[in-house]
Parts: sequence; C-alpha cells; structure tokens
Amino acid sequence: MDANMPNMDGVEAARAIRALDNGRAEIPIIALTANAMEQDKERYVEAGMNGYVEKPVNLSVLAQEIVRLTGATLDV
Repeated sequence: MDANMPNMDGVEAARAIRALDNGRAEIPIIALTANAMEQDKERYVEAGMNGYVEKPVNLSVLAQEIVRLTGATLDV
C-alpha cells in the first residue's frame, strides 16, 4: 500500500482495514514508501502494517516481503 495517497494516507487506510469486521482485517499490508526514517517505519507498524518496502521499489525485495508474510513461493 502506498504510504502517501491522496484523501487517505496509508496509515489511515491500514487502521481502517484493521478495524474491519468482515474477516479481512488480518490481510497482510506492506507499506510502499519513500519515507524510510525509523520513526516512519514505527508509525507504519503501529498502524497495523506488517512490513515496508522503500521506493523506488525493488521487485526482489517486494517479493521477499510477500513470501515472508504469506509463505507463498514467487518467481521474480
């Protein structure tokens, strides 16, 4: 999820997803962000995001995060 979206940023969106009562609140959320400062990373985790990948996005790094969070096998 892009951390800097218009209307609702990634932190707000993650909090809204985590508050859902439809069985989807636990879906993994990965922040895609240019904000790589430690306080930003902590903010994403506090909002319920499970990981983060810095922009520009390296597909190999993103794939590693997806595998880590889901146990899936990906070929990139």
